[in-house]
Amino acid sequence: MSVDVIVVSSSSDKLRPSIIDAAGADVKNEYENEIEKDKNIQFLVTSSGNLNCKKIFFLRWTPNSDETILRQTIEEVVTNSIQQARNSNFKTIAFPAI
Repeated sequence: MSVDVIVVSSSSDKLRPSIIDAAGADVKNEYENEIEKDKNIQFLVTSSGNLNCKKIFFLRWTPNSDETILRQTIEEVVTNSIQQARNSNFKTIAFPAI
């Protein structure tokens, strides 16, 4: 199955490296170069590399133990991701388990 965008939490020490590894060296280099420029970057877009998508969106997100805050931050991540996808004329988006 193909999607336009895969959204990844750049704060995830498990999902992020797995996605980058599957995407390949070009995506790894893109990601690392952008992080080098701005270690606090909140939203980063890379090519898809070896993955069956058009772009990968990396968003900084950290879970919170407070259920209300957790729900709010998840809603923000989803809303921001969908808005960015729409702005780029993408139609399909995948949110791997965070």
